[in-house]
Amino acid sequence: MFSPRPRRLIFLRAAWVLIVLWGEIGVFFYSTADCRWPTPDTARPGANLTSFTEDRSSIGRKAPTRLLLVSDPQILNEDSYPGRNVLLMALSLFKVDYNMRKSWRVAKTLKPDVVIFLGDMMDNGRAVSSPKAYHTYLERFWSIFAAPPSLPTYYIPGNHDVGIGDAPEGTRLARLRYVTSFGPLNQHVTLANHSLMLIDAPKLVEQEKERATTGVSYAQQLPKEIVEAKFVASITSGGNNPRTPSILFSHIPLWRPDNSFCGPLSERGTILSGRGYEYQNMLSQATSAMLLENFRPSLIFSGDDHDYCDYTHSLPYDDDQPMSPTDVREISVKSFSMAMGVRRPGFHLLTLFNPDASTANPIEKATFADAACLLPDQIRIYLGFYLPLLAISVLIVLHYSATSGPGSSSSGANKGRGGMPKRERPAAIVIEEGNGNGNGNGYIPMGVRNDSDLDLALNTAEGGTADDVELVIPDGLPAPVISPRDWRLPKLSPPPTGVGVAYAHAPRRRASIGCVPRFRWWQWRRWGWGRRRDRDAGLLRRFTGDLWAVAWPAVMICVFLTVVMFW
Repeated sequence: MFSPRPRRLIFLRAAWVLIVLWGEIGVFFYSTADCRWPTPDTARPGANLTSFTEDRSSIGRKAPTRLLLVSDPQILNEDSYPGRNVLLMALSLFKVDYNMRKSWRVAKTLKPDVVIFLGDMMDNGRAVSSPKAYHTYLERFWSIFAAPPSLPTYYIPGNHDVGIGDAPEGTRLARLRYVTSFGPLNQHVTLANHSLMLIDAPKLVEQEKERATTGVSYAQQLPKEIVEAKFVASITSGGNNPRTPSILFSHIPLWRPDNSFCGPLSERGTILSGRGYEYQNMLSQATSAMLLENFRPSLIFSGDDHDYCDYTHSLPYDDDQPMSPTDVREISVKSFSMAMGVRRPGFHLLTLFNPDASTANPIEKATFADAACLLPDQIRIYLGFYLPLLAISVLIVLHYSATSGPGSSSSGANKGRGGMPKRERPAAIVIEEGNGNGNGNGYIPMGVRNDSDLDLALNTAEGGTADDVELVIPDGLPAPVISPRDWRLPKLSPPPTGVGVAYAHAPRRRASIGCVPRFRWWQWRRWGWGRRRDRDAGLLRRFTGDLWAVAWPAVMICVFLTVVMFW
């Protein structure tokens, strides 16, 4: 049914189908297989629980609220990599968008109740000047992170969204567009009886420079946004009544000493202080202290660094707020994008448990838990998985193409120039005038005395079918007519006089009846090889044909997945 070479290459083709399915889909679900919504009862590597006394007696009376935290997706645009050529830039945009679409689909399978983006939604949101270009840019973001309207989603600004004041005119325009597109710059949200404070960290950086110029300290004047947020938080907590747990969200991490260890999930190990045009790695020490002392949060989430970091801040005991924590963990969430300098992107899960209001001190309960989720290392998949397997596959196909060609043999006698297979003429079939014996038409091959011998000779010459045998007649003799009625034994019409000599040559690409090409529809079912291969074709032609025959199912799978992801 199948020729020998295709049958062997079918296994390679099937292997590539499995490789592509795993590399493009399976590895995403495998990397997040142990990513579950955390609870105080499920401690696993990466799961971080509250530092309060874990009295779980009241946990579980109400359904928990599940928050999905996404940081620094930074959707690229044409200005993200200055100097990169147009073709490579288009490929970068496509691959990064395609990867984030797959990651977002995997994240959505966890079915969060709320989604919070921790800033830097777009890589150049602050720099795009044209309204039309910004709208197109924004539509790409909505397309990648498509979510049902019923899913509450909150955003905080990042320096790539609004800047930090190094370009004042651009910052003012960026802030206006941000408010129109994503909502308020500062927000207070109450979920599961927890106060969520979403602050505009880039604005605090701008105010740091203003305060350095004017000499006004935070003790003298707090930022207006912080005063408002603190007022809302004080109303929510009810003064010295049992305090509602508060969680602070800031795009820029709070200050900590250089080389502070970020935990085992960090790739770089630490966050270093630094500042440049439109970015600052950490808030200043004064601003960080102001936030901690005024909000005294139970937990802090930040982004911007692109890498994971788990650091604990220490707070002095406050007589006015005896129920507030003195050790506050800050988690910097990994970037969601493969293009942000981390090998494994990620996102974060936060579960909020509603404190039981019937207890005297609900803050002592374990009211929240969080866990980091890592996405696959896409660069490693391309360079350490696809590329080596592609090189091995090319060598295998090249070997098959070289050794399965015409006249290929392991013996040196069959080698031509450069070690290439020598084109040899098959055994000759000599037609001579007979006496009525043999094949019934008065002419039989020399040395052949019956039809079975002639059939064997034809089989030896070239595959045993009329389609595969081309009879070359010497000059002056008419060509024999091959009857389509008998596929195994061609009928040779006798020449008028004399003795003719016919040689069985290499097969034609198509057998024909007269001048009409013979087309067999069922040959297209031969696993993609279609028509019979022309073994007289060059090595390059055979190699490219075999390579495409192996690759086309995997290519079709990639095309299908691309259509599905971008649909």
